[in-house]
Amino acid sequence: MKPGSGASAQIHTAPAKRGIDERCVVTPPRCFGIVSSRLVALVGHRRRATTQPSSRLFPQARHAKNTSHLGPLILALAAFLVFGCDRGDSAAPAPTTAAAITAPPIRIVSLAPSVTETLFALGVGDRVVGVTRFCDFPVAATMLPKIGGLTDVDVEVVLSLKPDLVVGVTSKTGSSLERTLRAAQVDTLFLAVETFDDVQSSLRTLGARVGATERAETLAAAIGAIDVTPHAAAPSVLVLFGRDPWIAAGPKTFADEMIRRAGGRNVLADLDTPYPTLDVERLSAIAPDIIIDTSWGAGEPGPVPVAKASAIVRLNPALIRPGPRLAAAMMAFREAIVAAETP
Repeated sequence: MKPGSGASAQIHTAPAKRGIDERCVVTPPRCFGIVSSRLVALVGHRRRATTQPSSRLFPQARHAKNTSHLGPLILALAAFLVFGCDRGDSAAPAPTTAAAITAPPIRIVSLAPSVTETLFALGVGDRVVGVTRFCDFPVAATMLPKIGGLTDVDVEVVLSLKPDLVVGVTSKTGSSLERTLRAAQVDTLFLAVETFDDVQSSLRTLGARVGATERAETLAAAIGAIDVTPHAAAPSVLVLFGRDPWIAAGPKTFADEMIRRAGGRNVLADLDTPYPTLDVERLSAIAPDIIIDTSWGAGEPGPVPVAKASAIVRLNPALIRPGPRLAAAMMAFREAIVAAETP
């Protein structure tokens, strides 16, 4: 996965099963006492009127009022009592959203190595049921079912795992995959990881979604505490991602921000390509002060054909992921730059 690709976070929640709507529960209105007392008075008056003695036995009874017309009025007042009164100060129920009633997921599929690392760091690794073939940390993640790679996700495999949440990072292929999962009524969460601020925000967003808010805040705070040390004469740095062909970190990438925050200067900052591919001739013309080589993977690193370099630092490529180990990666970057500055 190339670090630094992303846009704004996108959340989709599948329709949830709804229970009793609290808005349908009738509560006693404020005017209950007023209307009920009037209703009782009218009923009592009518009862007294209808039980008067015969006017032939008691002539004065013929002057009593005829109350038979009160029947409809009593019914109207009863209806008003139940449905028509102002509820006064009683608060209207807050609108209920799908996100508010969604419980933390228990079956999660990860679509990116950085997401997998984050889920385990949040303490919910036991809920992860599927990962990509590039998810190699922690070791427990390598034993989980594989759903494909970063750009060739097998949707049928994802659906067979019956996830209640699928988490990925925003990308060109992510949008179409998200639409496909939406059509299958699967909850999705796609996170932006383009900058340090994005990583902090994504940690908090994912932590809230899986019910690990406190742990997410701790991880985000550790990244926020990374010191940005300005340098008048910052050493030039070349970060390599791959060999055959050589792929490097260009401008406006996640690694570019790491270099600047660690006190260095990206030797390829003037290019227009975020991840330039360099042939041997072009690479040999570059003369950085420091090379941070993450291209060697698990094998024995070979030489880097550059003109010169004060130092070459071999770094685990997994550390360049925009995830919870970012603080450790920044420490390695900083140590390399400090070593290069020391005579």
